[in-house]
Amino acid sequence: MESLYYIQQIEKSDPATMSVEKFMAQLDRALTQEPYVLVSTITAASEFLKQHPFPEVLNRVFNTLAKVFGDKTSIPETKVILFRIVQLTRESKKFIREYHTSDVMLRVIMMVSHNLDPEIRALCLMLLEGLASVVCDDSHAQHLIIEGLGAPTLIEKTAAIAAVKEFVEHSKQFCELVIQKFEDLLFSSEISPAFKINLINILPHFRDGVTLGDRIYSLGKRLLAENLQKEVTIAAYDLLTHVATKGIQVGNHADFLMDTIVEYKNEPIIIQRLFKNLAEISTSTHWENEQIKRLLDFYPLCQQQKSPTTIYYYLKALKVFTSESRYVDEIKGIDNYLVALLSHPNFSVCVGAARIVVNVQDFDISSTTLLNFLPNVIERLADAKPKEQKIFCKILVDYCGNKSTTDEGVKFIVCHLICATKLNSTSFETVLETLNAICAQFPRIYPLAVRFAQTILDDQIEAIQSQTDMDMDQGFFPNFRPHPHLFSLLLAPEFARDLTSIPLENIAQDYGTKADYPIRYDIAVTAFRYGHWRNVALPLLESLQLGKLQSTFALWIKCLTNLAKSQPASFKAKDLSLAQMQMKSAQVIAENLVNVCDKGRFFKFSLAFIDIFNDIIYLLNSFLSMITVNQMLLNSESVYAKRGVAAQCKLYSVRSADALIKLDLLFQRSFDVDSESRAQLFLIRQFLDLIHFSFGFFCLSEPSRMPSPYYVETNSPTNAHLLELISWARSQFSKLYEIEKQNWRIRITETNVFFVKDILFMLFSNSFYLPRSFFHFVYSTKIRLNVKAEGKETSEHGRYLVSGASALHPVMVEGFVETNNPAGIKAVIIHGSIATLAKAGAEQFKPIHQRATELAEDANSFALHFTFNVHQTSKIRFEVSFIDKETKKTWQSNTVEDIIIQIGGS
Repeated sequence: MESLYYIQQIEKSDPATMSVEKFMAQLDRALTQEPYVLVSTITAASEFLKQHPFPEVLNRVFNTLAKVFGDKTSIPETKVILFRIVQLTRESKKFIREYHTSDVMLRVIMMVSHNLDPEIRALCLMLLEGLASVVCDDSHAQHLIIEGLGAPTLIEKTAAIAAVKEFVEHSKQFCELVIQKFEDLLFSSEISPAFKINLINILPHFRDGVTLGDRIYSLGKRLLAENLQKEVTIAAYDLLTHVATKGIQVGNHADFLMDTIVEYKNEPIIIQRLFKNLAEISTSTHWENEQIKRLLDFYPLCQQQKSPTTIYYYLKALKVFTSESRYVDEIKGIDNYLVALLSHPNFSVCVGAARIVVNVQDFDISSTTLLNFLPNVIERLADAKPKEQKIFCKILVDYCGNKSTTDEGVKFIVCHLICATKLNSTSFETVLETLNAICAQFPRIYPLAVRFAQTILDDQIEAIQSQTDMDMDQGFFPNFRPHPHLFSLLLAPEFARDLTSIPLENIAQDYGTKADYPIRYDIAVTAFRYGHWRNVALPLLESLQLGKLQSTFALWIKCLTNLAKSQPASFKAKDLSLAQMQMKSAQVIAENLVNVCDKGRFFKFSLAFIDIFNDIIYLLNSFLSMITVNQMLLNSESVYAKRGVAAQCKLYSVRSADALIKLDLLFQRSFDVDSESRAQLFLIRQFLDLIHFSFGFFCLSEPSRMPSPYYVETNSPTNAHLLELISWARSQFSKLYEIEKQNWRIRITETNVFFVKDILFMLFSNSFYLPRSFFHFVYSTKIRLNVKAEGKETSEHGRYLVSGASALHPVMVEGFVETNNPAGIKAVIIHGSIATLAKAGAEQFKPIHQRATELAEDANSFALHFTFNVHQTSKIRFEVSFIDKETKKTWQSNTVEDIIIQIGGS
């Protein structure tokens, strides 16, 4: 239901920001009102600061709250207020670095820390924890935390430990200072084992450094030598392993752990933890073959422990070693053990063994023995824990994708999955995800999955109808809530369906209209993504009651309804003209959503995609109409007709070139789309390239070379199918190009024209798949700007009154980057332009500046200075592009910020 959820959240996400002055006035009023009003205002500050994560704003807010922290310690509600301030610093962790006047808050903390109430003192330590990134190098703060570690009350000690954890991640100086205190406490007989374990668990968070790492490793060895409690000993082993993984001593540490296993072979709890530590360092490249053999020899000891957890960690270590071929020969020596473990009563152990078998590509049992054992494991799937179910199903998907697995083997697996799964099975959702993943790799399996989904849906409806008190007075069954993944199977693409698959036109009537409106919308979205716009998406969208929907969503449904109508019923000129008209209507509504709706940026990708698809329909419709009109003349070999065809194709070539430019712009704004959506854009680019090449082929000038293909990696069945068709089309065009590229009279023939038409329409008919990003972006990237100019800011935000005496006016642009995209952002580029102030939208902006700034490793903010030559009242606009860390490509952001420089106050 992610699509509907996304639409419903549009109005809630990134809400309209309150101005800084308005919020500060609200905070000032709250200082004199009831405590609950102040707490409420501080709570609201969290969202406000996310919208304004800039130094000037943070300084004003936290300096005001520093006064609150110092003045409110005598009222009964003190602790609630102070704790809310602490929470605000934690919630602002991403941008608290921009709090540049933290010394103001620090002075207050030092003053309040002398309070007699230990809870107040603990709150001071918690506040230091929240401010760690900006006060970590302050000596007073450091000593206050160290004193807190030796405090008499547990609440202070706990707060101090939390503060230490944050400080050691930021300050190497503090690490060197506090480690001596740790040593004193860890070897003190007065400290409880639980507290010692808390201290040991912080040591892995210390900033990396060779000297510091060696000292921590020595500290861990000393702890083991002290013969402390078993819990502390186990924590010490974990510490040593963590330190070892950061250095090159992994090989030595592996020997140390295996030696210790022999020493503690009668201590099952410690043995279990030692194998877990071996699993954690198994990813290192510093293991030798002899160490692998020694590890394999420990299998009998694992069995003797009679602990499934021990065997699980043992297999977890081996799993990593099977990811590369150099250790495979050694691991194949225990194949009999692995086969036996496939029947182990503990499902986690069984899954671990299966993972290793699948990883060993040239293992004898990878395509025979494993296939025979898998049905027994599949039957146990419903009784396993959800996490184990997902891991095992991922193994099944990988096994099906194994080169040694035959088509019959895949069908065998799918049949057993289907037979072992019922609607009420705990593994139902996981199995649906698995079937979708397998079908994506093997579309020929879809018919089996379609019948399975249809059976499940029929059973659901039959069960609901059997209840005598159920009816469809509301137009649907309220209790009919089918899982969305069922429709991902039921709505298999046309090319993957067979005669046994349910007719598409029956799906909406038999299932869609029996579900509630949100579910109908989700089914329609799935239909769009799998190419069933007219047969499935359209009737479901038309069944929605727009009058009950929020205005933005109602407009969106209208847009999608017109879009669904644009899938032509046939590829005749009349149907293509109707399709073009409907696509244009969808484009107009999408433009309205972008330009009028407050959250229009959420629809920009959809509008751009519709615009490009509209160009494709226009070009192919025009091409079909042209050759239909000129067919008889082409038969007569009329030079006049051929020149007319060439002239028309020249115009279409220009239009297709414009569509390619639009697609390139869409690419630049597609940083946050998922990989499959980006792959689909690449495929559409190749389709458009072939259209552009086709029109150029029929021009008077010599045609250009065939466009170069793009490498497209995809796991989507629709993308894979379109890629296959594009490869076929390229091979067909290549033959035509090589044979008849010289003389335009020879190129422009009825045979060639209809040959090209058939190829293009084959591609066109298999292009009606909307990408996921049309409905929902997987990632989110926001770049916020705060633009300030010298001069007096008027009551109208962003308008500055300046003297006309100086033509050069300095402007500062502060920015904050927030993204969850794993590609990350390496650098930000600010584009500054200026225009004489005119009616909104009528300004003609002239680019003046372009400046880039590279973000430091942990930084997410920047500041750039500009100077503009302003002689009359003007609007200055700043736009943003950025470079990602992974591909080093330049992307466009939707961020735009304007200010007005008003000369002379007129």
